Amino acid sequence: MPQALHSPKVLTECPIAVVLIFQTYKQVMQPAMLDFYPLVMESIKIQPEPQRLAHAEAKERGEIFTGVAPAITNRDVYAELIKAQVKVGHRLNIVYTSVADGRPWPSWRMF
Repeated sequence: MPQALHSPKVLTECPIAVVLIFQTYKQVMQPAMLDFYPLVMESIKIQPEPQRLAHAEAKERGEIFTGVAPAITNRDVYAELIKAQVKVGHRLNIVYTSVADGRPWPSWRMF
């Protein structure tokens, strides 16, 4: 069990729980979104240090880095992190569209 606490696989299941809670308690959704959205966006921006460095080094050279940094040795865990981030973004969309009532997405800057 302690290893599971450090696995991105655990994170992939958290967003659906949040969606269910938000859909069940719609009356608290609107104010909660103001606190929830920035936290979700921060979780989506998380990246391993080797990946961050690869992006920074490419930027210094005037290039755009795509792919997985060579220094990332556990690609399975990295892939799970990316999957978790995609699911989080998808669930955020579900939550927001269920409360948006036709309003545009919040103007908070994503990245």
